[in-house]
Amino acid sequence: MLKDVLKVKKDVLVVSDFDGTISTRDISYELLRKFTKGGWEDINGEYIKGNIGSQEAFSRILETIEASRSEMIDFIEEISVVDPHFVQFHDYLKRQGIDLIIVSDGFKMYIDALMEKAGLNDIPIYANDIIEDENGRLKTVFPYYNEECGRCGTCKSNIVKKLLKEHDHIVFIGDGYSDSCAAAYPQTLFAKGFLYSHAAKEKIPCIHFDDFGDVHNEFEKDVKGVIFDLDETLVESLESIRTAFYYTLEKLNIDIGDAEMALKEMMHWPLSVGLEKIFADVDVNLLVTTFREKYHSIYLDMTTVKGGMVEILEALKDRGIKSTVATNKKGTYARTLIDHLGLSGYFVKVIGAGDVENPKPSPDMVEAAMLEMGTEKSQTIFVGDSRVDIVTGENSGVEVYCLAQSVDTPADLAKLKPKKFFYTTDELLRELAPK
Repeated sequence: MLKDVLKVKKDVLVVSDFDGTISTRDISYELLRKFTKGGWEDINGEYIKGNIGSQEAFSRILETIEASRSEMIDFIEEISVVDPHFVQFHDYLKRQGIDLIIVSDGFKMYIDALMEKAGLNDIPIYANDIIEDENGRLKTVFPYYNEECGRCGTCKSNIVKKLLKEHDHIVFIGDGYSDSCAAAYPQTLFAKGFLYSHAAKEKIPCIHFDDFGDVHNEFEKDVKGVIFDLDETLVESLESIRTAFYYTLEKLNIDIGDAEMALKEMMHWPLSVGLEKIFADVDVNLLVTTFREKYHSIYLDMTTVKGGMVEILEALKDRGIKSTVATNKKGTYARTLIDHLGLSGYFVKVIGAGDVENPKPSPDMVEAAMLEMGTEKSQTIFVGDSRVDIVTGENSGVEVYCLAQSVDTPADLAKLKPKKFFYTTDELLRELAPK
């Protein structure tokens, strides 16, 4: 959590993209639409496909522009909008003594103009530029180009890697293709748009944001309570559930084709609901009885605490942060399991199916957990691993930290935009208890 990072790290630097991040529009594209003779779309397509780098693309596209530098700046100042929350975020960082820089694969020409218009002349800018030569002809310059790669005019990876040697903690904020190479390096990554999808695909931990209001809130968020899902979040339970599921299929002589897909779907729901969704033509009571006949005899021996979770629970306890469990597993099973695994002392309450009126994705469990912990929505996070957990957080107004190690793929989970993505418990520990 960034508020804790600021307590333990003395030298934090915020690095932000510009087009589509600070600026709500991609200024480069606006310039092309306004001032080119056409044909830039084909060149841009070659860049998107990776056939040419942005330096070559920009240099070729510049030849199609019919405007002076001053005409372009006047147009940019007329149509461009800076994120309405950015100035407030900038001022907050200044009060905290945190430096901010802009790193862009766009052009310093228009970034300077927009920052001056916003009254923010104090931000260092790393970007390409458009200048006029002695004959008044436009010329592109690329002071941060990486010849070994050639993908971008401004190599954000090289800049971030250099900055990491000079600062304790880098926060990177971006949205686009040119941000993707640098995304693996900063300790904290805010992402939206293409960059968010890229981070999910490459399993890079990140924080989703829509605007700088979200970013600012994250810096000041004060977490006092954490709600954990149980199966495949706190504990490794897939094998015990799989064993009981296949036992049910065999004993009742059921053939459903893709049994693994059915198993994964069942695991999102309370047992009776999940089985009824999959086996519409079989008596659900018989299914539940048969499943539990096997599961009851094996689940304590076959379920283990997920590696790293005890360290996370200890860290939260040491910080005075309360924890609860909210699971679609039957409450009696969940509490017996938590007690058997020696985890009871970490939780204010273990809430399962049957303990509240409606299971997840209803907000009932989350609301009950917050009541037990005495926390507000803004002070609470929900750690889960599935689509249902993400929707539960959305329905209850609580941010979801998604530990993407379960039955749903990161790509599927990313479509629902959980607040934060993690792929290992070590990553989650560094977020919840930074050192």
